[in-house]
Amino acid sequence: MNSFNNILVALDLSEMDTTLIRYASFISEKLGADKVYFVHNIKKYEISELFEEQLKDINLDKIISEEIDEKVSENFSSNCKWRCLFQKILIQNP
Repeated sequence: MNSFNNILVALDLSEMDTTLIRYASFISEKLGADKVYFVHNIKKYEISELFEEQLKDINLDKIISEEIDEKVSENFSSNCKWRCLFQKILIQNP
């Protein structure tokens, strides 16, 4: 059987995340993976700059990362190491 050292799981803050995290836990045990990476792309739209003043006291990146970390902690039961990664992507208006 092939050996997998790393597994990458994309999360989007939907209800499907729990299923994906649990399956990643299962499959990492079965395949003997060393580490599982959970990734979420934080989309920033150009138009969001219009609301920058109203949102200045809200750290969306922190809120999102805490939510995903909590979800993974609750649903990932494998002994395999895991890490959450976050990336900002600027989406420009057409």
